[in-house]
Amino acid sequence: MRIFRIREIAQTIGAVAGGEAIHPSNPRVGGMYRNVSPKAKQKMADLAKEGLVLAHEQMEFMLEVIRNMQNREFTEVAGKQIPIPRTLGYHNQGVMATAPMYGSSSLDEKPMWDITRWRETRPWDWYMGEVTIDLEDPSYPIGGTTKAGTKANPRIEACNTVPTYDGQPVEVGPRARLANFKNFTEKGTFAQHIARQMEYPDCCYTILKCLDNLDTSGKVLADHIPQGDVHGLGCKRGPAWNRRPPHTGEGRACAVL
Repeated sequence: MRIFRIREIAQTIGAVAGGEAIHPSNPRVGGMYRNVSPKAKQKMADLAKEGLVLAHEQMEFMLEVIRNMQNREFTEVAGKQIPIPRTLGYHNQGVMATAPMYGSSSLDEKPMWDITRWRETRPWDWYMGEVTIDLEDPSYPIGGTTKAGTKANPRIEACNTVPTYDGQPVEVGPRARLANFKNFTEKGTFAQHIARQMEYPDCCYTILKCLDNLDTSGKVLADHIPQGDVHGLGCKRGPAWNRRPPHTGEGRACAVL
């Protein structure tokens, strides 16, 4: 299947450049441990070109699927019609993204974020304490919704941090990146899915651009690695507003390069 081949391509590029496709061992602070051979560079370029064609095809296919779902008034789950709100996922908060593909640090000529204004807030500090659920729908598929009277504690049960800038929550991720850098104006949950599909071909374009600039005989480590007061987050394990999504093979391959 097409999607499996796209993942295979991304995983192979990640393995060639990074040593392993998952948690690559070749990247290091300031560069890489070792360069790739000219033959490996050409192999990655050939794979990226094949992946670019497939990524465009997959994007068009998925956009059609998502648009079809977006235009429906309801979705059916186990025989029950569940309404789809037109404003599903809408909010009036801001968005944050430091780059369309890579992260940003205080060493950039024009840093895209101020670390003193940013905070990853713990669920304990953001959400409410213990609450009692008072709304129940027994007819909802797969046994109904949570029973009324059940106790819940978002402070303890939530596993996500809350991204805030100047003390206000901000949306991060694919829609935020496209809104900041490509004038993407759609909102809500469907817009997030659409934006993510639109990003995938850019991963392949960026891989090819990186390979064009790669000197296989050049240095793999920066001459000077600043210490101490440099603030930045890398594209491998930084927040979503500061890197490509790490859970996609395409993002990993691009991040390694």
